[in-house]
Amino acid sequence: KATIMKDEVKNETITLKDINGKEIIETPIEKGFTFSDFENKVVLVNFFATWCPPCKAEIPHLIELKNKYSDKFNVISVLLEENKSPAEVSSFIKEHKINYFVSTEESANFEAAKIFGVKGFPTMFLFDKDGKKIAFYPGATPAEIIEQDILKTVGK
Repeated sequence: KATIMKDEVKNETITLKDINGKEIIETPIEKGFTFSDFENKVVLVNFFATWCPPCKAEIPHLIELKNKYSDKFNVISVLLEENKSPAEVSSFIKEHKINYFVSTEESANFEAAKIFGVKGFPTMFLFDKDGKKIAFYPGATPAEIIEQDILKTVGK
């Protein structure tokens, strides 16, 4: 099980960027991370690859969760693939109707994966609205489990 220890983290921010140049600044805090633009929201960080079947299988669930809890919850997807062209990423996003942030900034993405201790795909982390890590999901995770954790976290 991967854990993020304060002293392991090189207390530095990481700038995630999507294909349109939108940026999200990920800032380490004592027990997790904060994400610019998503203050006061529960955030699911999803590390994935476009060739990974379980990653693709999770996309409809992530879209549904984002739609259902859009006022309190958001998804940040972090692409861990080398040399993926913007056109390839764009067509993947269109094909799967992805409605959440997908970071395509290769060096930042791999740096984030290292800091988070990602060992395989898919890997997800859930953070509460204060940036504290609430859950870690190694491998394919049923949407119901993620949704229960979101509900506990948003206080519904």
